[in-house]
Amino acid sequence: MLERLKDSYIFFDIDGTLSEYRYNDKVYSGLCPELGCQKLEDLLFSDLFYQARPLKTMQQIISQLNPKNVFILGTIVTNNEIEQKYR
Repeated sequence: MLERLKDSYIFFDIDGTLSEYRYNDKVYSGLCPELGCQKLEDLLFSDLFYQARPLKTMQQIISQLNPKNVFILGTIVTNNEIEQKYR
């Protein structure tokens, strides 16, 4: 599969794809919908997204791809969130 991706443009999401989607020190798996709803206070003032652990498997995959063809997509709610994701 990796060989087929090498010459393609690849788009990755951040939360839950390149990094853990964690809230209140629990990994969100889709099984507990309440964990996916962060409080506005957390989005505005915490390091919620900066502290998300990168997923090693995804790092290994991306390291084997042409960096000019890899794009990171995501959505943000606050300026605090986008600053953390850029870091």
